[in-house]
Amino acid sequence: MKEKNKKQGFDLASLKVVLFVVFTLALFVSYLFEKLQPENLSPESIQNDSVGKDASSLNTETDAKRIVINGSKTDSDLFSFVLSSGQKIAQITNETSDELMPVYANTSDTVAYLSDLSGKTQIWILDAQGQSSKISDSPASLGLTPLKWSPDDRFIVFEYQREIFLLDVNSHSIERIVDNSHRASVPNWSWSGDSVFYSSQKNGEWQIWRYFLSSGKHLQVTFEGGYSANQHQNGDLYFSKIHQSGIWKLVPDKSSKYGFSTQMKVFDDFDQTNWLSWQLQGNDLYFISAEEKEKGLIRYNLRTKTRQFIFPFDEKYLPYFSVKGDRAVFTILENRENNIEIPDRVE
Repeated sequence: MKEKNKKQGFDLASLKVVLFVVFTLALFVSYLFEKLQPENLSPESIQNDSVGKDASSLNTETDAKRIVINGSKTDSDLFSFVLSSGQKIAQITNETSDELMPVYANTSDTVAYLSDLSGKTQIWILDAQGQSSKISDSPASLGLTPLKWSPDDRFIVFEYQREIFLLDVNSHSIERIVDNSHRASVPNWSWSGDSVFYSSQKNGEWQIWRYFLSSGKHLQVTFEGGYSANQHQNGDLYFSKIHQSGIWKLVPDKSSKYGFSTQMKVFDDFDQTNWLSWQLQGNDLYFISAEEKEKGLIRYNLRTKTRQFIFPFDEKYLPYFSVKGDRAVFTILENRENNIEIPDRVE
């Protein structure tokens, strides 16, 4: 009788362990999906491990007996679109992995993106012939960070745990150019390629700063708030703010020691949660609207001050895109079945 009670107690304990693990995994999957929604892509919500950290310290080993759940796995692939028609024209990746943050090169049709196909999230490129290759080999998995090509496409700049790195596209070497003492985020190139704009709250509020590659000098550019920035080919600096809706701009001013004149607001119809989801192309500013009545890609013309709804998208579209000419590339979530088993006992 005592042995039977002991056996029942063991089975009950085992069941509790299984249920706890299943519940924890379910919460984790739910958490990851929530983090990919536009309203949750705030700078505070994206934390990464150091690029220089030893890879062995970042990996977790699974037990010999698997505990898994029946259900489906969500991964993501890249799709390209024709803007003039708003139609899906091609699926350009088809892997059982996540392909994220696609961005067109400036001088070719190559697309850079993040993928965990190799086991760790690294930077990959997809050429015009559809051939993909991994071009980074960081010891740690890279996080959810925008990738930005230099004007000549020699380098890709990205942020990792509040530091800024340059990836040499040809040699695949990675160089840190801004350390974490500057608390840098959302880097983007100047139009000339001589400097990188980034955002930092090292002086309290989030402001736009400029890092000059040749001198190593850091120069504060905004003083009334600023977060993500894009520079127009005429030198105007367009930027968003983290606590206010709208897009602002600064006009170059050689008489100012900061390089720009007083800020002016361009338009209001831009939600501050869209800091990942906008791009300049010529005189057009593209962004994603989260409003239910017109949820999708919007084109705002800076010259005529008119806006145009390009095409809608649903919850499968992740809130990041890249535009080049009449084409755009997005990430779309795909569901795939999982083969899942739960062991009879946990020992």
